[in-house]
Amino acid sequence: MLGFHFDPRNNGRLVELEFFRSSYRDQRASFDEFQRHLEVTYGPATRSGPGDEGFPWYEWDVAGTSIRHFVFDRFGPEEHLRIRRA
Repeated sequence: MLGFHFDPRNNGRLVELEFFRSSYRDQRASFDEFQRHLEVTYGPATRSGPGDEGFPWYEWDVAGTSIRHFVFDRFGPEEHLRIRRA
């Protein structure tokens, strides 16, 4: 699925895209699939580190755009893949 995030303080400008699934039966398989696609498309992450729930976080800087892939615990583990124009 694809989420669109708009900034009401900036005339409703689109500021971020978020890719996600409607179901996460296997969190690890989902994370690995998104991560493989990102690495094939953009190469190794610009930055990475240990994250939440046993998953690392990754970030790419691509031509003024930030791509972040991570899991955090909100009401249980939640995967995020977010693309934001700097």
